[in-house]
Amino acid sequence: AKADLQYDLGKRVAEILRAVQTSSLDGLCELELKGHLTPSLSYSLGSLNSLRSLTLLCGSTVTPRLLLEIASFPHLEDLRLQATHFDTDRCRTTPDSVTFPTLRNLRLQSTHSVMQIIIELLQPSTIEQVHLEAHGPALDITAWSPIMDTLAVKASHSLRSLTIEHYPTDSTVDSSDHVVAESNSFTLLPFKALKACRGLRRFTIGTTSLINFTDREIEEMSSWWPHLEYLDLGTLPILDEDVPYQPTLSVKALHHLAHRCPNLRDLVLSLDLSQSLDGDTDLPRSQSSLKTLRVGHTSNATSTSEFIQTVLSIFPSIEAIKCETNDGETSVVEPGRQPKDEDTRVAT
Repeated sequence: AKADLQYDLGKRVAEILRAVQTSSLDGLCELELKGHLTPSLSYSLGSLNSLRSLTLLCGSTVTPRLLLEIASFPHLEDLRLQATHFDTDRCRTTPDSVTFPTLRNLRLQSTHSVMQIIIELLQPSTIEQVHLEAHGPALDITAWSPIMDTLAVKASHSLRSLTIEHYPTDSTVDSSDHVVAESNSFTLLPFKALKACRGLRRFTIGTTSLINFTDREIEEMSSWWPHLEYLDLGTLPILDEDVPYQPTLSVKALHHLAHRCPNLRDLVLSLDLSQSLDGDTDLPRSQSSLKTLRVGHTSNATSTSEFIQTVLSIFPSIEAIKCETNDGETSVVEPGRQPKDEDTRVAT
């Protein structure tokens, strides 16, 4: 009965789409579909070549044939696609026409292999915003490398915003593992090809796994993207209570970002507040663009207070500093505003 209902509903939606497409002078321009794609509905979708914006959250019912038909749409600028399971080998055939000739914004919820295929179909210097959300039980950082390599080739002159998300169902680290394998944490290595994307303005990594960037890697990365305005490397990871964790970045990372990224306005990262600058006096002491800073740390209140003063010396125009600790507390400092009588620390 459920299958019959899906078939009847899919058939009816397909008829509506055909009617709208033929009744409009310019054809259908924007479409959002969620749920199960029946064969008739999938067939109708493949003919909507007037679309400029398409959201298709249909999981395993998105087929290779439909993907190649969508890729041939001549006016498509925005695509959000959930495609979790299909045979990627069937997409490796040479398309009959130019694929994604006008696509500017792409958001994918899929496996790494599907991401790779779709990015290979992009045309050079067209895509501006990319949001990739990986599906999988565990983080495999090596799987991101070929995707980033291909993206760098396709979008070296056009990419402005990149978001990487992976929330593994197997994200917690076993308490017996004192050293987390590099393949199970985000490092800079798979992203090195993106140094070619000099115009990048926004970079985000969203995950419940570890992000183990070092100060030296932040220095390197910040030199790639001089126009960066927004950087989000997450705060504290979700770990078992018995797993010791210390952030791999120190305050020195803030100095590198201040020096290399003069347009940076919003920053999110985790820091080890106990590390000193080791006498580095050649690092710049101020950058006037940063407005908001969100920091995850495992240090005590004393080091937090000292850290706030350091931040103010590096970013004198900052408007809000939010510090999060691994015991679930958050303190918010808004420089320039009169302090309130009540404690600014709140439980989260």
